[in-house]
Amino acid sequence: MKVNYNGKLQLAKNTSLGIENRALRYGDGLFETIRMFGGNLPFWDLHWQRLQAGINYLGFQIAGDSLFYKKEIHKLCGHQGNWRIRFSLFRKGGGLYTPVKNETVFLIEARPLDQSHFVLNEKGLQIDICTKVTLPRHPLSNLKTNNSLVYVLASIFKTERKLDDSILLNDKMEIAEASSSNLFIVKDQKLISPPLSSGCKDGTIRRIILQFAKSVELISSEEVIYTEMLKEADEIWLTNAIQGIKWVAGFKTHSYNAQKATQMLKVLNEHIVRKKS
Repeated sequence: MKVNYNGKLQLAKNTSLGIENRALRYGDGLFETIRMFGGNLPFWDLHWQRLQAGINYLGFQIAGDSLFYKKEIHKLCGHQGNWRIRFSLFRKGGGLYTPVKNETVFLIEARPLDQSHFVLNEKGLQIDICTKVTLPRHPLSNLKTNNSLVYVLASIFKTERKLDDSILLNDKMEIAEASSSNLFIVKDQKLISPPLSSGCKDGTIRRIILQFAKSVELISSEEVIYTEMLKEADEIWLTNAIQGIKWVAGFKTHSYNAQKATQMLKVLNEHIVRKKS
C-alpha cells in the first residue's frame, strides 16, 4: 500500500515517522477520516472546516490551504475509485511538552471501498451505555485529535459485552456520542442530536443531517439527551463519514425501526450525486 508522506508517494512499509514523532509521544496531532466516492470528495469542505478549527486551536503552522491538501489526496488516490482516507496532520518532532516548532507534517493513507454510495445496515445494531469511561466536555472533544483513548476503551467495552456499539456519557451523565459515530434520536417529528457542549465530535455527516432534516419531514434540534430519552425514542441513528447512517435495533429491552433512517440515507446519496455534477 502506498501513502502520501508530506507530499512524497511511497510504500507504507518504507515510511518511518521517527521516535520523536509528537503524535506518537504526546498525541500532538489531528486527523480526518474521509470517504471518496467515485473519485470525488463531496464532504471535503466540511472536513477542512473542522481541520482548520483544530489547526487554529492547537497553533499549528501549515504548508498550504484547502486546495493544496485536496490535491495531495488526489495525488495518492487519483480521480476515480472509492476510498477510505485517513488524513493526519501533526506537529514536527522536537521538544518535550513544549514544542520546539509549530510547523506540521502530513500523512495520507487510503484503503479501497466496494461501494460508491452509502448503504444502510440490513441488521439493526445492538447498543448499550459504556460504563468503562466517560467523555470530557472540552473544545478539544469536538475535534478529531490523536488523543483517542476514550474511544479505544469504548470500543473494547463493546467487544467485551458483545455489542455492536457503545454509547459514551460525559461527566454530567449526558449522552455524547458512540465509540466512532455521532448519535441522533427520532421522537415523533423531531430529529435530535446532542449539542457540541455535551462533548461530541463536530461530525461532518452530523452537520449535513441537521441541515437536511426537513427533507424527511423532521424538525432538527440540538438538545441534551439523557439515557431515559433513548428508551422513549422511535429511532436511534449512529452517523459518521464512512458509513453514513447506521440504524439501531435494540437498546436494553427497547426496540426501534429504521423508517426515517432509510429516507435520510437516500437524501445523503442524492447529495453525493449532486456534488459530482
